[in-house]
Amino acid sequence: MTRIQDEKHELQTCYDLLTEKIETLRKAEVIEAGTLVRFQLTKQLEEAEAERQRVSARLDQIESAVQVTGDEKPDWETTSEAPAGIPGSQFHNFFEPCRFDLDKIAEKGLRTIIARDGLIGFAFCCQSLAVLKQCCHRIRLELGRSNLVVRDPFVIHPKFKTVELGVQDVLRHRRVLEMQHVMLAVQISDEESANRFWSTLSAHFPEQMSHKLIVLLALGEGCPFPEGTVALE
Repeated sequence: MTRIQDEKHELQTCYDLLTEKIETLRKAEVIEAGTLVRFQLTKQLEEAEAERQRVSARLDQIESAVQVTGDEKPDWETTSEAPAGIPGSQFHNFFEPCRFDLDKIAEKGLRTIIARDGLIGFAFCCQSLAVLKQCCHRIRLELGRSNLVVRDPFVIHPKFKTVELGVQDVLRHRRVLEMQHVMLAVQISDEESANRFWSTLSAHFPEQMSHKLIVLLALGEGCPFPEGTVALE
């Protein structure tokens, strides 16, 4: 990973830990009867929230810089050739700026996220991780970071990660979902994998949850969108 990726990963981990700490302190503050102890808990809560805000601001700086420089692209995406056994067109040279209206995508995504609870799936045709990151970044900016964590996009492909491993990666966020909303993005090139990933994910998460799990599915051109997802086109 690059230096900026390392820093972002460390900051995101710190942000998650601070979120857990804040939630624990809030619960303790509610049930604490002693005035002195409650005062101490309040001070710790204020310090943790201030620190999380500092980390959040730095994450915003990094994400804004990535939008401009593209420094966070995977090694194989910054080279002229795709990994062995994968056609270059599958992951490269598909981004056509005229096809993507981020304002429209963000507006439709925001309306849907506000109106729905639980697992929320969006789908659109895109084979560029850079564009996928931009979509996540734009929607997050519209929502604000107050109670939302955004994970880096990942690719489901036999050469990288199977559908089963992809689902397991998402299921690991269950604990985080008890405390805050989660948004993540997945790039899938074929219809069968996309349908299996989404149906398996839907079976694991109830319709009603305390927080929202927002999933952006970036699919190959011409690939039908899985049933139950919202088209962002």
